[in-house]
Amino acid sequence: MLITRWNTYSYIETYEMMRSIGGTGTNNGPFLAFHDGFVNMAQTVEQGGWDGFLNGWDRVAMDSHRYLCFSEPNNYGLTYQASLVRSVLHVSSMKSS
Repeated sequence: MLITRWNTYSYIETYEMMRSIGGTGTNNGPFLAFHDGFVNMAQTVEQGGWDGFLNGWDRVAMDSHRYLCFSEPNNYGLTYQASLVRSVLHVSSMKSS
């Protein structure tokens, strides 16, 4: 499955709307979580994945559920998977500073 234009458009639209209402930076507006749509987190946006999509967004998380019974299991170690989360949080916190 690939990221569709609808996914990216609706996520961008929602993000911009929420930030225009609540603002950006520490203590401004809510944290936002978007579902990954069961799309590969390890592939870049150009390859049809999510890697790089949230870069620079303020206080945003990607909600990801890996259902191993429906697809090939991912063999990425916990260190790599945790680095995806740290990367998003790090970029978001830098943006809000």
